[in-house]
Amino acid sequence: MKGQDHNIGRSAADNRPACSPRRACACRRARSRARHVKAGFTLVELMAAAVILTILLGIIFTMVQQTSDLWKNTRSKISTFQNSRAAFEAITRNLSQATLNTYFDYYDASWKLRDPSNLSDPTDPASSNFVPAHYGRRSELQYISGPVATVFPSAPAYRQGHAVFFQAPLGRVADGTTYGDSATLLNALGYFVEYGNGAALEKRPKFMETAPAERPRYQLIECVQPAEKLRIFDPSLVSGSSTDWFTTPVASLDQSRVMAENIVALIIQPRSNQADTSLAPQYLYNSRPATYDEQRSHLLPPLVQVTLVAIDEESALRLHQRYGTAVPPLMDGGLFTQAASYADDLRTLEGRLQGKDGGPRLNYRIFSTTVNLRLNK
Repeated sequence: MKGQDHNIGRSAADNRPACSPRRACACRRARSRARHVKAGFTLVELMAAAVILTILLGIIFTMVQQTSDLWKNTRSKISTFQNSRAAFEAITRNLSQATLNTYFDYYDASWKLRDPSNLSDPTDPASSNFVPAHYGRRSELQYISGPVATVFPSAPAYRQGHAVFFQAPLGRVADGTTYGDSATLLNALGYFVEYGNGAALEKRPKFMETAPAERPRYQLIECVQPAEKLRIFDPSLVSGSSTDWFTTPVASLDQSRVMAENIVALIIQPRSNQADTSLAPQYLYNSRPATYDEQRSHLLPPLVQVTLVAIDEESALRLHQRYGTAVPPLMDGGLFTQAASYADDLRTLEGRLQGKDGGPRLNYRIFSTTVNLRLNK
């Protein structure tokens, strides 16, 4: 009985027949397959993972593209605007050294100087009809700035914005062997902007003379008269209203060069102080006016605000694609002809550069500073 009671107390599992080794292996394989089936991904899970991966790849691609565009734009700005800044600094540096070497002399009752027009016999200085009546400033040098249509008697359409011409002791000579190296020799300088390919100003080697010219673009032109070729003292230019000393060299192009490319505007604004525009209400300032003027005759302006607007190379290409060889209408509409409208005109120009008038959107930078002409007294 005790043995029977013991058997009755065993569980049902203990009463199962023992598995053979082959059956045990089959059972283990079945349980393993069941576990593998439970650990797999469903089709929905795989599709969700694919969507997430696609989104991540899109974000990464966008970030790479934006980084690449930023690098290209930064590189373009550094190269293009670095040259523009260098040109801007050169203009302001040279302009700050402008001089008229002013002295005082007698004038007659009509504020005319003693010159050959006062002689009854031009070959005899003693035959003067000059009667002194006034005592005022006098200079053989000249400063002139303003809209190109005013500075140049017949400015071509491709020459826009403002121009400035003056003398400064920069010591530049064409023949250094003969004239040596002197930092105090006087030079005549000028700056203006024009639209073209610069072919006439290029100094190409002979084997490239037949090569096609570059596409047209905005260019900042610098004119420098070497000390030994200074025309301001030419006896034929004694007349106070004569500007042949710079218009003739500009026309001949023998003393001009492209200083910087992609400069769309140069604005020169003479001022008596930071807030006053009455000294040159239409931007024109000429130290040799037709009649004697106490405020400007043979006198430099105290201050000159210089503004330079530059675009990058990609923007210049967009202009060429839109307008071809025609001059782009960025400076059309009488911009920068009234000094009181300087801020409004600058906003109008910026709107055109931003493509608000239907033109291409351009990358640009504006450089502006006020130059103190130390020798204006």
